[in-house]
Amino acid sequence: MGATDGVHLRMLWYGESRKVSLAAAQLTENALSGWDRTVADRRRQRFGPINTWGDMKYLLRLRYVPDHYHRDLQKYFRMLSQGTRTVDEYFEEFEKLMNALELEESDEALMAQFIDRLQERIQRKVERAQYNGLHELLHLAVQVEQQIRRKASLSNRSRNNTPWNASNNRAMDKSKAVESDHRFKNKSNEAPKTSRPKLGKFPSTNQSRSRYITCFKCQGRGHMARECLNQRVMILTPSGDYE
Repeated sequence: MGATDGVHLRMLWYGESRKVSLAAAQLTENALSGWDRTVADRRRQRFGPINTWGDMKYLLRLRYVPDHYHRDLQKYFRMLSQGTRTVDEYFEEFEKLMNALELEESDEALMAQFIDRLQERIQRKVERAQYNGLHELLHLAVQVEQQIRRKASLSNRSRNNTPWNASNNRAMDKSKAVESDHRFKNKSNEAPKTSRPKLGKFPSTNQSRSRYITCFKCQGRGHMARECLNQRVMILTPSGDYE
């Protein structure tokens, strides 16, 4: 089938029998053997020869195109979307299926389907624009696609041109913040320590009090009479002297 379609334009000015001969000469492998078998069967059944291009196309389609082919092709055409393809690649597939199905739909219906299956960013911008005809819609969608790609390229370029020092400083600041936060958590988990004065640095309360105690036995300071180490007995006379 592909071979016969390829020579279709070259056969427009030929006669019907000449078209059949040229098309049969383009067939290869299974298609050629199938065609020879069809011609032999018709001759054996005493049918007339195939002299028109229309009869040849009908017999080839009957032999190689299943009944559900047109239905599957129609389903694939309705579900066709741009996906990861470019707008040109999407339109090429769209137009090929449209010609294969020989659709008789209006331009408005075809344009609505084409827009509905574009990528979302392209679709939003195309819907707000004005266009007349399917090919004008195609050119508009291609322009929008190129604008989106240029913006994405500029954004990536500016992102890659960020100074190294700035990014390095941000990384250092972040590491310092993590380190200080870690230290703060360690300090908060530690038990609070009570400050105690070192021995000998500050006089105890008992020592400061004993400084003002007077012994009645020896009249010394710093201890009481029961703690006095002096065994001598001193008598205080009425005149205030000691004996």
